[in-house]
Amino acid sequence: TLADDGASIVIDTESKYGDMEGLVCVLINLDTPEYVVDQMSTTNSLMGRQTAEVDGLTYARSYHPATGVHLVIIVTAQ
Repeated sequence: TLADDGASIVIDTESKYGDMEGLVCVLINLDTPEYVVDQMSTTNSLMGRQTAEVDGLTYARSYHPATGVHLVIIVTAQ
């Protein structure tokens, strides 16, 4: 979902079995660095919300087996 007049993207897979295709598409199109993708893939439900800042974007994510991945990407620099 595009939000905040285009200043953020919200991605929610809704379960651990949810479709990851949209998430992967967004990460590829934003040229998300591999280290951020790796951090995302190792986030577990005990870690709470994790963030990474890269090239004017903030990636804020959480994961829980029951609700899946919740990722918000925010434009933080123009």
